[in-house]
This record gives sequence, structure tokens and C-alpha cells, in this order.
Amino acid sequence: MQTATAGDAQRDSIFREQLGPISLGVALAGFGITELALTMKWIGGPPWSVVAATFEAATVGGMADWFAIRALFREMKIPIVKIPIPHTNIIIKNRKKISDGIVDLVENRLLTPSAIKERLQDFSPSRHLLERDQQGEWMELILPVLRNFLGETVEALSGAKAVTYMQGILRDGVRTIDFSHPLGRWMKSSMQEKKHEPLLGYFLESVDNVLQSKQAQEILLGFLNRMVKELSEKSWLHSIGLRLSLKVINESDLAALLLQRALENINEARHDFNHPIRRRIDAVLYDVACRLESGDPKAAAIIQTLTTQLAERAETSTWIRNMLHHIHHALDHGLSESKSTLVREILRFLNEQLEKLRNNQDDRSGFDAWVREKLIDLSINNKNEVGLLVRKSLDKMDPDTLVNLIEIKVGRDLQYIRLNGAVVGGMVGAFLAILKIVIHG
Repeated sequence: MQTATAGDAQRDSIFREQLGPISLGVALAGFGITELALTMKWIGGPPWSVVAATFEAATVGGMADWFAIRALFREMKIPIVKIPIPHTNIIIKNRKKISDGIVDLVENRLLTPSAIKERLQDFSPSRHLLERDQQGEWMELILPVLRNFLGETVEALSGAKAVTYMQGILRDGVRTIDFSHPLGRWMKSSMQEKKHEPLLGYFLESVDNVLQSKQAQEILLGFLNRMVKELSEKSWLHSIGLRLSLKVINESDLAALLLQRALENINEARHDFNHPIRRRIDAVLYDVACRLESGDPKAAAIIQTLTTQLAERAETSTWIRNMLHHIHHALDHGLSESKSTLVREILRFLNEQLEKLRNNQDDRSGFDAWVREKLIDLSINNKNEVGLLVRKSLDKMDPDTLVNLIEIKVGRDLQYIRLNGAVVGGMVGAFLAILKIVIHG
């Protein structure tokens, strides 16, 4: 039964699309047959003259409407000589005017505040959202939108503009933020809880490595040589004493001995948290922390200078870029996994908001009013962009595509125009034929 109904509908559609050619064919056939019959004396009399005049006028009316409709979409030429007929191909020749009219309709008629408000006054976004939720469809609808939005947002994070913007924020921030007080408080807290010991151990290990290097021995030997020279130049007594001493031990042995003693002390300090070296370093660091926390101007100025120089260094942009790239990668990975922690948190938040809408009429009313307001503002503020989008879409169409699109949309109505032209023409022809008979008896 359904197949038969579909077939009937298809045949009806084909018939409607061929109404114009059928009506013109009937009128032309009727005109030809009646004129032939009258000429051959097969028929005669006023009634048949009226019939012949009816078909003749219907043919003229059908042909005139066929030409008029054809001239809308195509360029018409005089047969044989192929000279273009003026005022044909009207749609293509007036394409810009048509586009301007459509854009004007969109911008100044359809997207006016009153028209949008009237269309949205009965629109309830919360009701549609809750209906989708009951059907289990809202997640499938909203999650891809959120993924695309957040994906484009995090994609922008890795761009050069984002890096420059973040470095500008950092540079402006370090000039106005006081780092000395929180830094001093953090240093004091870390030292009181002994959290700084690993860092101090690492520092002592680095000192140990430096003292073991050949370069350290050369520096110390050079220092001893300069000291010996300076003391020798002070007086002949110093000179004699140093010469006697250097016969017992030379500068190289003395430098090695000093380095050895220094290494022994540093090594002991690395493993003994109560070593005097550690305690002395702790005392110095604690004093610095107290000065920073109390707002000592000199200490605060040093920290301010260091943070400003850090923010302005070229390497800072690389650090920011790497940080943003890491954020981008983490968010992109989290959004691509349907069961990731990020997606679960997003869904949890959305479910909480839906539950509030479901249980509170005031929340629903407020949500609906907010969405309507934003839709109105979005439509009004971007109506020129909508018009530009419409214009670009129309301009991208080639002439044949535009003509075919219009013919598809209004083709059936145009067929009825051709049918009406034949019918009205026939009626006028019949009326005139009857009027002639009446006048001429």
C-alpha cells in the first residue's frame, strides 16, 4: 500500500512539473485540429468558430507565458538570425540587484529586534534541553560542540599571539606584584620544616664537584702566587720568611692541601645536617628570608630586579611556549577520550546544571531569558556578518547553479502560471469570438 502511494505521489509530481508543456500542447493541438476541420468544411457554424478562437487565444497565451518565464532564466534569441532579444536572461543580468534585495531582506527585515523577539517569545531553551535529556540525546548533541569549542580554544594557546600575550601579562605583573614578602615567608617556612635540606645538599655537592676540578686548583694556585708576591714586596723580612717557607712546601702543594681540607669539610657538611658549614649557611638564608618577609627595601629591590629581568629575557617566551604546548596537549588528549577525567568532570557539571533546571522553575525562567537575550544580541550585533555570509554564498554560485536552484524551488508555480496563461487566453479568445458574433450578427 505504501509503495502504491509513493508511486502515485511520484506520478503526481511529474504531472505537476509538466503542466505548462501539456497545457500548451493541448491548446496548440486544439487550434490546429479545429482550423483544419473548419478549412476542410468538416465542421462549421458560429459555435465551432468560438471553439477555434478559444484554442487560438489559448495558444497565444501559453506561448507568451512560456516566453516570459523562459526569458527570466535564459537568454532568448531570434530564430535563424540568432540575434539576442532584449530584456531576456533577467535573473542573471540582475543578479547583483537580487543579491542586494535578499541581503537587505535578511538584515533589515528578518533580523530586526522586533522580529527576533516575536519569534523567540515562546521559545523555551530549557524545555527543549530537558526533553533531549529525557531521551538521552543531549550528551550526543552538546559534547561535540564543547569539544570543538574547547579544541579551538586550546589550539589558539599554542599560537605566537598567545605566547606574546602571556609574556606581556607576565612582564606587567612582575612590575606590580610584591614577590619579596611571600618569597621570604616561604623560605622561612621551608627552613623551619627542614624542606630546604635536599636543596642545600645539592648545592654542597655542586661545590664539591667544583673544588675537585683542575680549574679550581689552578685558580687557588694563582691566588697563592699573587699573595706571595704581594707579601714579598712589603718588606725584606717578609721576603726572607716566604723564601724559607717555600723551600719546605711549594705553592702547588699548598694549593692541593687547602683544596683537600676544603673538600673534607664540604663532604662532612653534605652528610651531617648539624655541621657548622650547614648551620652558617642556614643562618645567612634565614636572615635573608626575614628581611624579605619584613619588606626590607634593599632585599625587595633585588628580588624585583631579578623577576623583571627574568620576565624580559628571550628565553622566557620559549618557556611560556613550552608550557602552553603542554597545556594544549593535555587538554586535547583529555577531550579526545570519552571517558577521560576532563570529559567526566564536564559531564558531571552539565548534569548538575540540568538537575537544577529540572527542579527549579526560577532557574528555568532565568536560563530561558538569558538565552533569548543572548540570541537577540547575537543576531542584531552580527546581522551584517549574516548578510555578508548570504552574499558570499550567492556570489559563489555559478549562473547555471543559481538558475537551476530557483527553477527547482519555484518550478511548479511557474508551470501553473503557464497553465493559467493558456486558460485565461482561451477564455479571452472565446469572449472576443462571441462578442464578434453578437456585434456582426
